[in-house]
Amino acid sequence: MIINVGNIRIHLSASVQRTTQVEGINSNLPDGRHILLWDFDDNDINNVIDTMRDIQTRESLSNVYIVESSAKHYHALCFTPVSLTDAIIILSTTPDIDKNFVRIGLMRGFWTLRISPRRANMPKPKLVYTLWTHRPEHRELVRFLQTILYTSGVK
Repeated sequence: MIINVGNIRIHLSASVQRTTQVEGINSNLPDGRHILLWDFDDNDINNVIDTMRDIQTRESLSNVYIVESSAKHYHALCFTPVSLTDAIIILSTTPDIDKNFVRIGLMRGFWTLRISPRRANMPKPKLVYTLWTHRPEHRELVRFLQTILYTSGVK
């Protein structure tokens, strides 16, 4: 629907989408820093590995864990705590990252990755690759991660 008001045109639309409750983790830590979370959709695992290796080297990050969330969809996690500004820069400059994932996180000030299956008949996300490094890892931060339930669209 289009509504014209003076010299302003307003476009209104609606859609119907099936949704489901899923479990996720948030990037924000109690001290205001963030762990790094990435979301790659419709991607090749080798491309994700190469991209994350480049980011890990460029940003001097600790281990990066790559998880297959569903077919050709990957998540990456890194327990190097960074400021919100650094998280924004790192995620915004990551090639092939899901732009909606970055955009929604920018609006909210933190990012959320799904850690449960999208649907009951789908497998749980699974670790498929680890990019090891000698840099110190802050795995103790896992205890500070918020696990949340949220509504997601069903594809």
